[in-house]
Amino acid sequence: MKDLMYSFLILISILACKHEHKSSPELIKAFDIQKQGLAIADEVKKEIDALHTPKLKRVERKLENLMSNMVEIEGMAHDHSKCNGDHRPKEYAISDKQMIAVQQEWLDSLISVKDKVWEFRDYGTLE
Repeated sequence: MKDLMYSFLILISILACKHEHKSSPELIKAFDIQKQGLAIADEVKKEIDALHTPKLKRVERKLENLMSNMVEIEGMAHDHSKCNGDHRPKEYAISDKQMIAVQQEWLDSLISVKDKVWEFRDYGTLE
C-alpha cells in the first residue's frame, strides 16, 4: 500500500510539473514592444493625473480602453498592477510574427494618446 501511495505521489508530481519553454525571438520582440507601451501608459496616466482637468476625460477613457484591451503574450509575464485587462486564456491564436504587429499597433495607439496629452500640456488645446 505504501508503494502504491508513493507511486501515486510521483505520478501527480510528474503531471503537475510545469516546463519552461524558451520564447521565440518574435515573442521576445513583441514583449519588448508591450513593455514600451506599458511604460508610456504609466507616464501618460501620471501626466493626466498631474494636469487634473476634465478636458482630458475623453483621452483618459481612450487610455483606459487601450489598457483593458491589451493583448496578453502567452508565456511572457508582465506587471499586472499596471493593467486591467482580461487575463483568462484566450480563445484565439495568432502567430508570433502577428503578435509583433498587434503589439506595435497597440504601442502606436498609446503614442497617439501621449501626443494628445503632451499637446494639451504644452499648448492647452486638444485638436
